[in-house]
Amino acid sequence: IKNAYDAVSEKGMGKIHLIVSDSEEFIIFDIEDNGVGISEEKIKHIFDEFYTTKQSGSGIGLSIVKHILELYNAEISVKSKLNVGTIFTVKIPVYDEKD
Repeated sequence: IKNAYDAVSEKGMGKIHLIVSDSEEFIIFDIEDNGVGISEEKIKHIFDEFYTTKQSGSGIGLSIVKHILELYNAEISVKSKLNVGTIFTVKIPVYDEKD
């Protein structure tokens, strides 16, 4: 959500939507913004450790998030178009007491 805020702030005015849904296997969070977007070249590296496009960024935030989610069999993905916006999707497995 912080990255979405940064993207819409950079563009001027913007919107951020948090959409929560579920399936039998996952709770799904989509964080969607209409900010500046991420180029195809940069999106390839977005989850790489120490990769950042921000002057004040360390590049560890998204890599840590991805690592933690994977420890719990969860997923994070991103889709983006320049000057249109970005959608981050987080899929967290539904807890089953039988497990």
